[in-house]
Parts: sequence; structure tokens; C-alpha cells
Amino acid sequence: MKEVIFDSAKIETVDELHTAIAKILKFPAHYGKNLDALYDCLSGELKLPVRFVWKNYSITESRLGNDVEAVLQTMIDFSSEEDGFALVVL
Repeated sequence: MKEVIFDSAKIETVDELHTAIAKILKFPAHYGKNLDALYDCLSGELKLPVRFVWKNYSITESRLGNDVEAVLQTMIDFSSEEDGFALVVL
């Protein structure tokens, strides 16, 4: 299983968050930087299996609040439906 380490400590905006996730997961250029597009790319563009390790989530959550929680929830939802995607939040 491929492991991807995502460190969000320096992310300041939701747009930066989406851009960084898209880059590390190698989403296509047409990625829409919203929750629907995130789920669509996770389910249709991502080569599985992947273990996604999200470091410094709490730092990002303190800056972005509900927006980062919604991104995390989208990833949790996907991981509960797809055995090939493991999500670890540190």
C-alpha cells in the first residue's frame, strides 16, 4: 500500500488546503477545489490502495475551523466506503 504523508501545518486557507491535497494525490488539473470535487477525485482519479497520513490536522483546524472539518469528513466518508483508502489523522 502506497503511503502519502500530508503535513498541513503551514496551510492558511481552504484554497491552499485543496491545492495541497490535489498536488500530493496527483489529482488532474481540472480538480474543482470543493468537497464534491474532492470526493469525485478520490473515487475516480486516485490510484488505490493508499494510506493517507494527515499530520498537524489540529493546527489547520484551529485556523480554518469548519472548512477543514468538512474536508476531513469527506475523506472519512470515502474511507468508510472504500477499503483501499486508509486515513490516519495525527
